[in-house]
Amino acid sequence: YSLDERVQLRPEWLPNSVVDTSVPIGQASFNARLRQQTLKVWLTNQTGYDLAMLNKRYIVHLSGNGSSIRLSNCTIEHKDYGQPDFVLTSLPMNFTGTSNPIVFNTDEFANLRVTWEMDEASGAMKIFTFIEGQLLGGCFDSDYRIAVSRVGYSGLQVPTDPYATAEASPQVWFNQTDSSTMGAFSPSLLSYLTDGPSSTSKVFIQVNA
Repeated sequence: YSLDERVQLRPEWLPNSVVDTSVPIGQASFNARLRQQTLKVWLTNQTGYDLAMLNKRYIVHLSGNGSSIRLSNCTIEHKDYGQPDFVLTSLPMNFTGTSNPIVFNTDEFANLRVTWEMDEASGAMKIFTFIEGQLLGGCFDSDYRIAVSRVGYSGLQVPTDPYATAEASPQVWFNQTDSSTMGAFSPSLLSYLTDGPSSTSKVFIQVNA
């Protein structure tokens, strides 16, 4: 891909060490500060940027508004963002017995957990989200049943410049050092974060919103 304006919307991957632990148990945990933006969590079976952008992937939308976090959408995307029909379908969501939204100061980091499981009885993929251990909501797919072997994240909006992006975008961190957390297109954003240097054990990853 060329470094065009849409490159900022493409995914960053969770560290390899996180994915290696997460995929066998069907859940991934990390910390995210949503601010007043939407974080897109990618669940896919593709490992490269080209394949990930051109094939089916589950996208879980988590939105912050300053005082709460909600599961705002679940979709299946299947094309690059340069195509107007990159969303294949929206998945049905279920909030029975959950709290959506969950009250939380979205200027702070929240512990976020996403789980996925293929229900053998119904043949449906079930995806659930948790904030600080509290169930936020779930979504279901009975038609495409995409196997998940890669987990990533991205934002929704095209940034104006790296500095403005670092000030306003969601941020994600993992409590470990791992070079695979570096973004392929904008690793320099790491040095612009105000929460601490990127050389600490908490590696901050800028979500390109």
